[in-house]
Amino acid sequence: MAVCKQVNSPRVKLLCDIYHMQIMEGNVIRTIQQERVHFGHYHTAGNPGRNDLNQPEELNYPAIIRATGYEG
Repeated sequence: MAVCKQVNSPRVKLLCDIYHMQIMEGNVIRTIQQERVHFGHYHTAGNPGRNDLNQPEELNYPAIIRATGYEG
């Protein structure tokens, strides 16, 4: 998250793409917990297949929301 630290403005936030984060890193909850101060918006999709969230998938969004303290 070096970009946000370099800009050092509360007006600059990142889009957290949970779908791609799961593909690239795998530990969505830990990553969001560590870096959520830099996120201004969350983008979601069912994984695998980029389906709607109500389809069978490997991400448990209710657990992600609870564990990361998302309130939006």
